[in-house]
Formats: sequence, C-alpha cells, structure tokens
Amino acid sequence: MKPSTALYSLLALMQVLILAQSTFLAAEWSGIVMWLSTIIFLVATGVFVQSQSSERKNRKP
Repeated sequence: MKPSTALYSLLALMQVLILAQSTFLAAEWSGIVMWLSTIIFLVATGVFVQSQSSERKNRKP
C-alpha cells in the first residue's frame, strides 16, 4: 500500500470515529474515542516517518 493511501485511510478512520462518537454515542465514550484517535495518529506518524526514511535511502547514489 502506498504511504499516501495509508495516511488517507487512517485520517478517514479518525473522522469516522469522531462522527460516530458525537452522533451515535452521544459523547458518552469521548475518552475512549480520543484514546483511539491518538493511537491512529501515532500509527500515521510512523507510516509517514517510515516512508520519508525509505525515500531518503533510495535517493542516495
């Protein structure tokens, strides 16, 4: 999977979680949703860092 596709998918998942939390759960589980969003953000950061480091390795002659 391309890094841009992975990052977009993770971003969409975060938005769906927030929408579901505010719509269906009536903000009762806001702590759990925030925790899950933080984990997804950290995973997305890892994907970004990994893709940047692999691009830098491929650029060096």
